[in-house]
Amino acid sequence: MVRDGRPRPLGRWARMPRGRVVALVVGVVLGAVFTHGYEARLDELERRDAVELTARVVEGTPGGGRETLTAAVVLTNLGAHPVTIRAAQLDDDRFRSRLVGEAVAIAPGADVRLTLAVSGGCAGGGPQTVPGTLVATVETPHRGARTHPVRLADDAGLLLAAARRTCADADFDRWVSTQAAGAPTIVRRGLLQPVRFRLHGASPQEIGAVRSETPGLVVVAAPLPVRFAADGLTAVTTLRWAPSDCLEAQRARADEVRLRATVTLATGVPEEVTTLLDAESLRAVTDFRDRACV
Repeated sequence: MVRDGRPRPLGRWARMPRGRVVALVVGVVLGAVFTHGYEARLDELERRDAVELTARVVEGTPGGGRETLTAAVVLTNLGAHPVTIRAAQLDDDRFRSRLVGEAVAIAPGADVRLTLAVSGGCAGGGPQTVPGTLVATVETPHRGARTHPVRLADDAGLLLAAARRTCADADFDRWVSTQAAGAPTIVRRGLLQPVRFRLHGASPQEIGAVRSETPGLVVVAAPLPVRFAADGLTAVTTLRWAPSDCLEAQRARADEVRLRATVTLATGVPEEVTTLLDAESLRAVTDFRDRACV
């Protein structure tokens, strides 16, 4: 039909061959179906890879002396899939921080206690506020590692108080951490734990002695000394833990499970420094204590 000298849209459709009309309609329908399916697939992938974590600072965040400030943080997985924490640090340029130990897996609905080694933040008399965000490197079963911000709750001000105590005597530039180097083994009245050591904040040569700083637990290491390699880690040595006083051991908090290591620096001068256990080694020691001291 023609109105005012112009064909109406219906007239255009009417003059189009039926086959072309059908093909056009089918194309539009298939396009809509494909778009809906694609969007549904994206939604499914987003739900599958979603990471829902919360973090809170807990008791056991000491500071002061020559020790690095260690922040005890409990991370909870609120999502539907397991999450592996590859690394973590405070989202604040005033502080230098890192996860003590290697990757930690968290099952859905579960939580895990992490230890962060924290330094810095003492300029101007110490921090007045602390970070409210933890930046974690996470990995899910269907997706590779990526960074993920996690709100860090510290309602009791534990991290701020610890940072201020540490800044009162801020000579905490050297410290050692462990890295699990094999599966721990429980033997008669003892725990055998292969580890490697890493020194932070100085150029080291070797570790010549190790002692327990944990109430109620003693430790010996063999072989010693162990020298540091080019990657910053020592050769593997085995820690043998044993209870000396079960009452004291049972009272010890997780942040009190630590070592002292005598490190010979590149200058040839030996120095005893605080040694923090990685998360895997810490769990092994506390599990052993709970079994041995029943």
